Amino acid sequence: MTQYQRLAVETHVRSCGNGQQSDNAAKSYSCTRVVKRPLEALGNASSSFSQDAYWESRRVRGSGGIYKSGIGDKVYGYYAKAGHKNLIFCTRIQRELQDAVRDHILLAKILEHIRSENEDQDLPQKVKCAITLVLDGEGLAEQAFFRSVTVGISAHHWIGRVLWVHCLQLDRALDAWSRHNNARGCPLFHGNLATAEYTPRRAQEQWSCVREVFVQLQTERGRLLRSQVEAQLNRMEMAYRKTFVRKAAHFQKLQYQQTRTRARTATAKVARDKSEVLLRRFERAILNWSRAVNHDGRRRKRAEAEKLKLDKKLRWDGKESIADFQRKVREETGSNQFSNAW
Repeated sequence: MTQYQRLAVETHVRSCGNGQQSDNAAKSYSCTRVVKRPLEALGNASSSFSQDAYWESRRVRGSGGIYKSGIGDKVYGYYAKAGHKNLIFCTRIQRELQDAVRDHILLAKILEHIRSENEDQDLPQKVKCAITLVLDGEGLAEQAFFRSVTVGISAHHWIGRVLWVHCLQLDRALDAWSRHNNARGCPLFHGNLATAEYTPRRAQEQWSCVREVFVQLQTERGRLLRSQVEAQLNRMEMAYRKTFVRKAAHFQKLQYQQTRTRARTATAKVARDKSEVLLRRFERAILNWSRAVNHDGRRRKRAEAEKLKLDKKLRWDGKESIADFQRKVREETGSNQFSNAW
């Protein structure tokens, strides 16, 4: 969202004077259909889970939006939510929609600063710098602005879903993100494709590390027992087992195809090199010349062998009369020529 778009949104929101306009605007700023659902104890909860956030609106893709917090016909307020690289920021709940829109504008500024920072810089450090830069300019405190920060742990390959860790403090969320990122290690997947480093053994080792980090994050504050978390994860693994086996076989097949494609690409790249092309042409010319020489030699040997065989037939060995021998030669060769050797 550009600065001009933000100013236009603020102007429009300020022009909404009554609650009915606020309700209508809420439907246009967030998703049209608001679906309220309870957060699951494991996938959507953590040791820092807040009872105030037990009911939430459906999360939309993209840069986030403004959501309505409520249950049934009762509306508690509005809040903004947006994410970047498995970090989902949720702002405070505001009574008025105009205030939630302003919070969303500030949140969009924070995300813009995070994306525009140096790519080599650590993400937690970039997040802290961006939040400090934006919120200090508005005179807001981090604890007052953010209601929660959620860390997403992708586990689609193993259980077919994302595991969520909800944190009330930003520092705890950044620490959880760093621990998960370190446990994941070398990326084995890029979109829907497996990378060159993928093997079933490495995928299983990565899942063991990610699984252990998730269990630790869920049990650190004592809200859930380790046995409860592991039991739920075991149920997810068993339910997804058949799909996981098919997916692993599919990734192995894709990896084989990618290897062949890379080999063909490397061969084509070498062929495009002029020096390599000339060398290959010279080698082919030598090979063709050698084949031609060998073919001519074999042909001469066959001709000589056939001539010797014919000369042997045209010789009279004295075992029969000369008349009978000449008649026999004429019948076989149709010629009156005889060998001079007797």
